[in-house]
Amino acid sequence: MAKKIIRPSDIRNRDNRNDELIPNIVNGNCILIVGSEIILSKEEFPEYDGDSHNMLFSNVREWLIEDNIISEGHKAQTFTQLSKDFNKIDEKIKELLDNTGQFSVNEICPSLVQLVKSKYFRTVLTTTIDPYIYNLMREVWGDELRVMNIYCDKWEDGYDFKNEIDNDSIIQTPPTLYYIFGKGFPNKPGTRFAITDNDYIEVLSKWMSASAPTKLLNHVRSKRIVALGCKFDDWFFRFFWYLMRGTIKGLTDGEVAISLNPDSEIDNQLQEYLKGEKIHFEPDARKFIKETLEQLQAYQRSEEEEIKAQRRHGEIFLSYAHEDYDIVKKIFYRLTKEGYRVWFDNEKLKGGNDYDREIREAISQCRIFIPVLSSQVQSDLCSGVTRYYKDTEWSYAQTHYNTDETKISILPLKILGYDERSPGNYEKLPQCIQKSTVFNLETSPMGTLIETINNILDK
Repeated sequence: MAKKIIRPSDIRNRDNRNDELIPNIVNGNCILIVGSEIILSKEEFPEYDGDSHNMLFSNVREWLIEDNIISEGHKAQTFTQLSKDFNKIDEKIKELLDNTGQFSVNEICPSLVQLVKSKYFRTVLTTTIDPYIYNLMREVWGDELRVMNIYCDKWEDGYDFKNEIDNDSIIQTPPTLYYIFGKGFPNKPGTRFAITDNDYIEVLSKWMSASAPTKLLNHVRSKRIVALGCKFDDWFFRFFWYLMRGTIKGLTDGEVAISLNPDSEIDNQLQEYLKGEKIHFEPDARKFIKETLEQLQAYQRSEEEEIKAQRRHGEIFLSYAHEDYDIVKKIFYRLTKEGYRVWFDNEKLKGGNDYDREIREAISQCRIFIPVLSSQVQSDLCSGVTRYYKDTEWSYAQTHYNTDETKISILPLKILGYDERSPGNYEKLPQCIQKSTVFNLETSPMGTLIETINNILDK
């Protein structure tokens, strides 16, 4: 009898989805890739099935019909087909994209807006050429946002990161939107984008050549990928996913949520490829976004309870604007991991006698008071808006410092976007912070901060 090879017990039920997806998102370890399929609200734009690419195509086609360039009965269904009868198709599209105000954030799928506004994805790559995600991220990040483009060295911030990310730095990469297939603007010569099949082949070759954005790719490959609505032909997706992952071994490290047509042979081939490479695949991108948002909310609630259980009086008090919660949370976890007793307030509602008493007690018992200085703090100082952290916590710290400055050290911690040399900022700080040396966490790793804290506590 021929030998019978015993099947491994788990081969039928193997599921390579990493259960740590939600913690990875919360901790900034995921890259978001957004495709046209999930850009628009389906309720508002049912005629395009919520796909911004379909909307662009429909508008350009109507323009060409109105200008008598093509007939009403023209059967083109893609830009490649349209370009055969109108070789300046890219200029028509540039005209359409010129007025970014037409691409309102209010038209975007609400759950996608909520996901981006969570600020968990600091690096977002888009396979679209329209400005919808640009407008959304500009609304979320303001002037902090940098915009990059595979096709251009001069537009905005160029085509590659300037520096590698330091793994020991708590400061993440600046909020970045990257146009994977280029972005064209009528008044910016040299900017290009992919729209026809030949364009896409050219872009793939650019991504895989010596001129590819190496530092960006290294950053993407060090993270988990959440790809939403990035629907390509089977062969194209394989190239695309490989260049984003870098190695065959890395192919599984990500989530793909795209809607595939079960009646399409090409779509079925792509689905088989995803399954074959053990890439986690969700067939309904919009449902996946909603479920992810629900899981994020549940995780946030459990995390808040965990932080309350871990915080302690006695050594370090972190004072911060709640807009900076995610980055200060990382500092808290790193300091507690080093064994420090850290008070980290994560209450959303502040004020009241009991709460004030608790904060005063925590500050009076700390040995190091750390005011975290950020772009949000700078904005608050300039506007003079009342905020609990600066008007109450800083005031308590100043009182404690005046009472006995030998018992408390002030260690201002600079993170993203704060200019400590600005006279306007300096003059509005309490004296105890003015007299203290600012530690720049933008340029120094966490290890150096730990050494600084040890030196203070050893005095």
